[in-house]
Amino acid sequence: DDFSNKFQTFVNSKLWETPTEEQLRCLRQRLVQGLILHGRCESPLDPRQHEIIEIPLEHRSDRHDRQRGGESEGMAILESFLLHRGRHYSSGISSPNTSWTTGARISPYVTWGNLSTRY
Repeated sequence: DDFSNKFQTFVNSKLWETPTEEQLRCLRQRLVQGLILHGRCESPLDPRQHEIIEIPLEHRSDRHDRQRGGESEGMAILESFLLHRGRHYSSGISSPNTSWTTGARISPYVTWGNLSTRY
């Protein structure tokens, strides 16, 4: 198995550079614009009233315990797991009642690139 060599090659490879303004302009020109998908929401406006649709009261605020995105939040979640929640990881991860307080909860941050082994 050549996993270790491939992993080291990947980790040590050059990171993607931030696109230049010209590259972004070219990318924007290639995007599909004006596409009409019948039966799909095209606007937050009610087509009958041309006003923003009223959001039901129960959906106007976010959950207070929802995880937030970003690198700083990801680092805080990882640190919380390593210093506190990780102590009971093996015994609590399989239970839906305790996984919120014992699970790592870092998957979204790794998936979206907020946390990485590359730096």
